[in-house]
Amino acid sequence: MLQQVISSDTGSTVIFWLIDTGQKIKEFTGCHGNAEISTMALDGTETRLFTGGTDGAVKVWDFNGYCHHKLNAGRDQTVEISQILVLTWTILVIGWDRVITVFRLNNLTQYLVQPSEWKGGAQHKDDILSAAFLPPQTLVTGSSDGEIVVWNNSTENAIMKLSYNPGRSLRSNSGSQMLQNKTSDKHMKSAANPEAENCN
Repeated sequence: MLQQVISSDTGSTVIFWLIDTGQKIKEFTGCHGNAEISTMALDGTETRLFTGGTDGAVKVWDFNGYCHHKLNAGRDQTVEISQILVLTWTILVIGWDRVITVFRLNNLTQYLVQPSEWKGGAQHKDDILSAAFLPPQTLVTGSSDGEIVVWNNSTENAIMKLSYNPGRSLRSNSGSQMLQNKTSDKHMKSAANPEAENCN
């Protein structure tokens, strides 16, 4: 994958480009039929391409254009997949629900693969739109209402929630100014804090 860029479009086409020359070197068409490709990801070895479509499916491709697996992320529904996170043992798919959709790599034995249960359940109050992973086991998810949940990815349990209060007023250090905080007023809620929001 060195020196290449992969792009996708609303017409469900994936194109591989050379960075140095801008030359198109290969193209996969109709990857999700008439559905738009909304996100893509590579596995850790950069030998498999994952495409997420508005048809609710995640497809796993090799670089010859062969689709090895179809992951039924939307459970046969049309959904907006915003991110695919490919980890060592799992594939996490998010964007349309309050719960993380998870596929376990050891279950990828058939072409059509159904999701497994995320053990941590629903911790967000709104749709999860983004996620980030920090090895060895910290997963962070953010929802459309601004809430952030920190997870132990090994146990799939929520360990902390971060939320904001847009109406809270803050005073500056000089005490002469009143600041109305709209985005950065974070309240950490942790299992170690007795006043924390329960993550169970």
